[in-house]
Amino acid sequence: MSYISIFTFSLPLILASASDVIMSTVDTAFIGHVGKVEIAAVGLSGLFVWAVYNLVKGILVSVGTLVSQNFGAKQYRQIVISVHCGLLISLIAAVLFFLLRSILPFLLSYMNPSADIQQAANTYLSIRFLGAFGFFGAIVFAALYRSLNLAKFVLITSIFANFTNILLDYLLIFTFDYGIQGAAIATVISQWLSFAIYIVLFIYYDFSKIGILENIKKFFGIELTLLKKLLSIGIPYSLKFFSEVMIFYLFIMMSGWLSVDALAVTTIMFQIVIFTNMTASGIGHSAQVLVGQKIGAKELDSAKKAGRLCVELNLFIALGFSIILVLFSKYLIMIFNSEQSIASLFSSISFFGACMICGDGLQMVAGSALNGACDTKIQFKYMMIYGYVLFVPLCYILTFDFKLQLFGAWIAMAIFILLLGFALTYRFYSGQWEKNCNVV
Repeated sequence: MSYISIFTFSLPLILASASDVIMSTVDTAFIGHVGKVEIAAVGLSGLFVWAVYNLVKGILVSVGTLVSQNFGAKQYRQIVISVHCGLLISLIAAVLFFLLRSILPFLLSYMNPSADIQQAANTYLSIRFLGAFGFFGAIVFAALYRSLNLAKFVLITSIFANFTNILLDYLLIFTFDYGIQGAAIATVISQWLSFAIYIVLFIYYDFSKIGILENIKKFFGIELTLLKKLLSIGIPYSLKFFSEVMIFYLFIMMSGWLSVDALAVTTIMFQIVIFTNMTASGIGHSAQVLVGQKIGAKELDSAKKAGRLCVELNLFIALGFSIILVLFSKYLIMIFNSEQSIASLFSSISFFGACMICGDGLQMVAGSALNGACDTKIQFKYMMIYGYVLFVPLCYILTFDFKLQLFGAWIAMAIFILLLGFALTYRFYSGQWEKNCNVV
């Protein structure tokens, strides 16, 4: 096992993540050329959707841990039952979110946006929640295929759905002049399309090609023991995701208190960080799968090596992206907005955006490796300590008490995300996760 083999294994997942991020970036760029109010509304409401979805996402991503370990242990029936547990949770969550759509304007009002941003955000949110089950179901199947070394299915589905999304974005936003509504509709259609493609692939693929000689499609049902295991791994991971997004949401909110320009710049910087961390997402998924499979096969030394190689490989790539961001910030901002005030403000925080790329990459990959080892509770604890005990008060003090404005806010963000990344990396390297890595 080497950096090259890890990169080769991760490449389809990196490309799938790149496809997702490109779609999101194009979406933001399209909206950015509609107006500052619209891009601010998408940043505000999009992060709100992500926060709510992350209450469930951590559980659904953890389906991959169960599948990976059972695949390594050759417990093939448990693989399908794990997927069924994930789909059951997806259905329950989607129904709840649909029923809660009516309170969205009330929740958004607490963020204190301007009237124009509030109205646009309400419109965007009311449409986005219609795609909840398609989004959740696609996460479950993507976890299945990644864990069975069928990342090509994730890549094919991602490219096809995202190409459809971009095409619909252009048509609905500009040709039919639906604006922010068009962006939301395009996203919902692409989410349901992904789910449908994954189902078709499951029905028609011959799993004997990957060594599963049993007809796993005949298995059906829910096992309480496996469901409890999924929840025990997934709930802390979901809480970590949710807490992280809520921190970013508070950050966006504080940026909005400063000015519309500050909110727009923060939204754009987040989008660039997400784009550059497409490799962290792909390599992180590989870390979860490889660590889980090796633990299932009772090869702990190989699990340790796989996780470390994934963390180190991603760090090298993240450093490269960080250098590019700092050196070419004045050119990158032109993709999203050409106003001079936006460009100047963006350049002033580019170094801290680079710090975020490195720190976020570390915490994503190390966190995924720990998930593959069922070590998720500590991740939530770290998030609470570094996020709410340290970051939130520090951000407020630097931004408002010290009057550093957006510059101070981004100093606090860089400190928080780097400390979190270092803590999770140390956790994996120290081997403290081994006591939690019992095979499912």
